[in-house]
Amino acid sequence: MAKKGLNFMNIKEAEKVTGLTKANIRFYEEEGLVKPERNEQNNYRIYKETEIKKLLEIKKLRMLGVSISEIRMIYSEELSLEEAMERRLKEIQKEEKLLKETSSICQKAIKNHWKLEEIEQLEIAESKEEWQERLRALMTEDIVKTILTRNELNNTIAVPFIAGTIISMVVVRLLNITWVEKYYYVGMAAILAEFVLYFISSSSRNIKTHMSVLAIGTIIQPIGLATIVGLLSGAQAECRNAAHHFIFALYFAMLIIGSLLWIGSKMCKSVLNSFGITLLASVVCVAGVNATVYFKYSAVLASGDMAVLVVISVFYVLTVFGAWQHANSDQKSYNRYHAVYTASTMINVIATIVSKFGYYSSRNWRR
Repeated sequence: MAKKGLNFMNIKEAEKVTGLTKANIRFYEEEGLVKPERNEQNNYRIYKETEIKKLLEIKKLRMLGVSISEIRMIYSEELSLEEAMERRLKEIQKEEKLLKETSSICQKAIKNHWKLEEIEQLEIAESKEEWQERLRALMTEDIVKTILTRNELNNTIAVPFIAGTIISMVVVRLLNITWVEKYYYVGMAAILAEFVLYFISSSSRNIKTHMSVLAIGTIIQPIGLATIVGLLSGAQAECRNAAHHFIFALYFAMLIIGSLLWIGSKMCKSVLNSFGITLLASVVCVAGVNATVYFKYSAVLASGDMAVLVVISVFYVLTVFGAWQHANSDQKSYNRYHAVYTASTMINVIATIVSKFGYYSSRNWRR
């Protein structure tokens, strides 16, 4: 594999042996898949035989269509090669099914000599999941994109998210939680508006639309969240106060942990690209929020009440940080549109959680 008698190679030699370009090799290094040492004399990268072997393995896996995130999981032993091949085989079977349908439609168009004005006669089952996935992929591709670096992506996500969270905290402070009892229909309307905004966002490819959805969400989501928590907290004044404290603490914790993750991502590339770090940040956030509520209101809150608050905070926090991690894991989507869309889903969490089109899904966590 390596040249005879040579224990290491420079990047040019690694290019020749592996058939990969410098850009490929450096990308895999940035993704943490290979970790070449440095020559102490000139600081050049040194590729030992183990690293060359790994590059060849990565090349083969990429040729088979295995994603970067799955390759990372294979090397960290979170995923076996057999499991990765099983996943890829399922993807291929879906692709084959869609290709057969596409082929059949194309043959029909050729056979009937259809012209452009007759294209509407093509029978495409757009409601099928496979066609929906292809349409979403095409709509994401068919937009003007500005490629961002990882830092630029996280900056574009973090700034509106942090600003939006601060606005939501102000809204919570201005809210009188007792209004839920008398004007709960306003809160229910806010929750409904969340869903309307989310589906507008899902169907639009306009950045201005996503920015508008994000801005409106910073105001209506705290109202909707206050309604949900307020109705669950009961009629006692202290319980309503506890609910109000919980919502503010949740936003405050998201602001602090989110800011720390953003700063940390500038110092270490794996911070917002690691499931373990994301999960740890989520656990710290949930624990901090519920600890403050428990120590202040333990006398009035039953164990069942605390369990409800824990469940709400878990889903909320995992949705927010899960969306951010997912955005970092897909380098093909390092563009301003994707960043703004991610920030919008992180602000409009209520709709994102329950929507099967949202980022919060087991499929996205596996990527």
